[in-house]
Amino acid sequence: LTRAARALPMPVPADAQQPVSVTHCEDVASLIGSVVGKESEAGGEIFNCGTNKMCSYDDVCIAAANALGKEALVTALPPDTKSSFPFRPNAEGFAVRVRKVMSTLGWEGAKHNVLEDIAADGFYTKDFLALGLDQGDLDTSKDGLELCQNLEQDYGTRGVHL
Repeated sequence: LTRAARALPMPVPADAQQPVSVTHCEDVASLIGSVVGKESEAGGEIFNCGTNKMCSYDDVCIAAANALGKEALVTALPPDTKSSFPFRPNAEGFAVRVRKVMSTLGWEGAKHNVLEDIAADGFYTKDFLALGLDQGDLDTSKDGLELCQNLEQDYGTRGVHL
């Protein structure tokens, strides 16, 4: 949302189709709470803690831009680029699978969906705008945009702030 509000490019690893787990804290709490009463089943096990509602980096960027009535300036970083973004430095992205906790502990799954939460009428976007987070300068000096080979071909000079 921060980048979309300012019409800045949204650099993502590779082709932006990698799955990503963007999980709401209430869903994490629910998943952890599913252990209560099932301690013997959970004992000694390791469970991924995340959402069962997967999406891609591209989906998140487009949803954020749409929520603010902006164009999604999604651009590809080389997969191993280290930048100011919290991406895993690989082409696979970062996603967790929660099938084990669902089958072992009976967790019903996430109640939240990031694409709904950042829609124009979603709580996250409403809070973002109410707090004025769509205003002000943003430091893009460590974004790695200079490594985005498709930036100018895709967007020309619009949205490019190097």
